[in-house]
Amino acid sequence: MSIETYAQWLGDSLIFPAGVGVITSTIGNSNYVAAYLLFPIFACLALRKTWLLALLFLIPALIISRGRAGWIGFAVGMGLYAWLTLPKHRVRLAIWGAVSILIATWGVITYKPDVLNSDTLRCRVKYWQAGWEIIRENPVLGIGFDGYRSEVYEAQARIIKRDPGWMKKWYDKKPRRVHNMYLEALADGGIVWAIALFAFIGRILYRSYHRAREDLSVLAVWCGLVAVLVNSIFFFTAKILVTWVMLWVFLGILDRGEK
Repeated sequence: MSIETYAQWLGDSLIFPAGVGVITSTIGNSNYVAAYLLFPIFACLALRKTWLLALLFLIPALIISRGRAGWIGFAVGMGLYAWLTLPKHRVRLAIWGAVSILIATWGVITYKPDVLNSDTLRCRVKYWQAGWEIIRENPVLGIGFDGYRSEVYEAQARIIKRDPGWMKKWYDKKPRRVHNMYLEALADGGIVWAIALFAFIGRILYRSYHRAREDLSVLAVWCGLVAVLVNSIFFFTAKILVTWVMLWVFLGILDRGEK
């Protein structure tokens, strides 16, 4: 996937032509690419001997994916990893940190000069508002899995009735996702499903924390999961098969051996 990302960036796609400056890799969308790359990056860090692969190959692919939610998730996860491992591994972390900052700075300044453009964030806020409107109508059991796209139009109509100018300057009037895993869970299955899902994830994070502090490989996976959960504030991790499967793989790794 990273190879195809580089090929598209260079304007010579190997598999899926995406157009100049467009990154879709093999899974169809730049945000999907960034979200997925968080998993192999932290997996390489966990395997230790492959950390150079992540540093020189996967992190640059994450940057050129243009997925800002993935950038934020990586920054939080890597920052947390650095914080929890200091002062034991200063040299390794200094190398990681310095090169990551250089790559990120290069990517932001030269490749995405419009990084501070907030149009897509404003659009996501509209998704969230429509999602919250759906949740208010069906708070306990939700509207059924993947029901957002069928209920969102009525939700938008109710919001517009209260605020006629709400739809102005919103370029996507036919949203299919909430673009927030937490609101999506509430919309799909209500409070019942959201509590069950996130209590389960939180329990594994809590129970595996002490083992993570004793084992750098486990800590890398732990911080990788945190990175994915942060990315999920702006992304629908549970709706894309590859990211949903990898989320459960990370949970399985952390839960292994816990009693």
